Parts: sequence; C-alpha cells; structure tokens
Amino acid sequence: MSAANPNSQESLERSTGKLFSALWRPYDDQQFEDSVQLFFTRLERARFDQSWFEGKVCLDAGYGGGRYSIGMARLGAEKVIGVDVGTEGLENARTRSAGLRNVEFRESSVLALPFPDGAFEMVWCAGVLQHTVDDVRTVDELARVTKAEGYLYLLVYVTGGLRWPLIQWLRPLAA
Repeated sequence: MSAANPNSQESLERSTGKLFSALWRPYDDQQFEDSVQLFFTRLERARFDQSWFEGKVCLDAGYGGGRYSIGMARLGAEKVIGVDVGTEGLENARTRSAGLRNVEFRESSVLALPFPDGAFEMVWCAGVLQHTVDDVRTVDELARVTKAEGYLYLLVYVTGGLRWPLIQWLRPLAA
C-alpha cells in the first residue's frame, strides 16, 4: 500500500503510533512509576507468580511508554524487547529505562514482528490490539513469536457498555 494513501495500513499505523507515543512524555517520574506499578498489580490480581519472569525472554508488543517492559525487566527477565510503531515514544522509553541492561526498545509493527517463531516465553500486549488495522493477523503474529509453552497476555479495552461513559462522567469530579 502506498504511504501517500491516508487510509493505507502504514499511514494508519503511523497516525496511531504518533498519537499514543506522545501520551507518555508528559508523565512526571512519579506518575510513570505509578503506571509501572500497575503491571505488578495486574500480576498480583491474576495470581501470577512474579518470580516466573526470572531468566525469561519477553516481548512487550506495543510498549507505548515502556512501563510493562520496565516491569518485566525489574522482575529479572533475561531480556525484554519492546516494539512499537510510535517513534516519539522510543527516546522517552529509553530514557525511562536507563540503567536497566536487560531491556531494549525497537520500532516495529505488531503486524510484522522481526523475530523468529517461538522467540519469546512471554508476549505482553496490553491496550494495543483494538488499535490495529487487522486484529486477527495481529493475534496470529503474536502467537507465532510466543513459545509453545510460553504465555501470551492480551488486554483489550473497549468503549461500549456502561463502564466507559461512567469513567468519562467521573473524570471531571476526580480532577
């Protein structure tokens, strides 16, 4: 597809990446740390043994600001690779992960991951699938790079139902 076509896959991915990668820059250090803590909270609530990450090779598919990559790295993963189409978030994620030698960030689409089959013991994809141009192809690609005995974590959020309008209504009151 031509990048000149505003409806092309590349154009849609660039637009989505630009929008979401810019969201993390305004976070101060405490806000960002709170967002990393959300990773640990999700694992606790799922009763997932956090020591499982020790020595594992993990992928954060659609890393955004890098919070989940940083979380897995802190839990002792041997290596964490974060991929995202948002180039603006790349430097921000690298800065926030300074000092962690077991994490790296790359620019890549989740629709065409540059890794061999079964490369990762954990593939974490939170809040990304619903923004892709082809959700079935994305899940196929994520599953392809997940080891047979590994884990694929998918978090999908939607705007339908009562929950989202209630959150939007309550935000001004919480501010």
